[in-house]
Amino acid sequence: MPIKLIASDMDGSLLTSDKRLPPDFFDLLEQLRARGIRFAAASGRAYYTLRENFAPYADRLDYLCENGAFVSCGGKVICTDALDPALVHEIIDCCEALPEAQLVLCGQNRAFHKQPPPEYDPHLQCYYVQHQVLGDLHQVSEPILKVAICNLKDIHATYAALEPVFGKRLNVVVSGDYWMDMMNPQVNKGWALQQMQQYLGVTKEETMAFGDYYNDIQLLEQAGESYVMANAQKEMFAYGKHIAPSNEEYGVAQIIRRVVLGEE
Repeated sequence: MPIKLIASDMDGSLLTSDKRLPPDFFDLLEQLRARGIRFAAASGRAYYTLRENFAPYADRLDYLCENGAFVSCGGKVICTDALDPALVHEIIDCCEALPEAQLVLCGQNRAFHKQPPPEYDPHLQCYYVQHQVLGDLHQVSEPILKVAICNLKDIHATYAALEPVFGKRLNVVVSGDYWMDMMNPQVNKGWALQQMQQYLGVTKEETMAFGDYYNDIQLLEQAGESYVMANAQKEMFAYGKHIAPSNEEYGVAQIIRRVVLGEE
């Protein structure tokens, strides 16, 4: 069945380790558009950050943002899912006892965090280009789509501390080497992809997806043609039908050109 929708994770999949897109990506995007095939960026990154990442072609993509808590298609917001404010305050209080955990409250238009140690600045700037530094995160009153936590020393230790407390009430997932995310229980990239498929009238069999990390599992499961990147953790290979070349080899672009566009 012809592919009508392609969804790709960003870090570790579409992007190289130094955060570069494939050099031919925008040409590839134009070829897909000419054939009526949509491309969606599926990421833990914020919507406003992704639009900056893809400028000046931002309006030509669809977006599954904040690990699925925000979905935009054709420039229209089709789905958001905010956390219960009481639960957000509980997370803030719990993280006060975890000094290495740098907490980020992810709103629709900006992120909120305390002043971090200098070594955290590049990591926060990379994912949240619009942000506000506050002395007290309890002051935030706008809806929060996701709580992200960065720990440059041991994100798995932070996960081990928070998952037993919140795991039955939230989707708690390690999303990168230094990051973990907390969203509403049903929210993940696969759920977001399903919302987009329903909106566009595209089936699972008409969808291709790429991913490399644990927060991509449901994304891969929601696509008929699923590709795990060669650079992924070995546990991830069970969740894809195929293996794509690594992100350093621009594997996403390679597969799209060969499988979707039919290039040799």
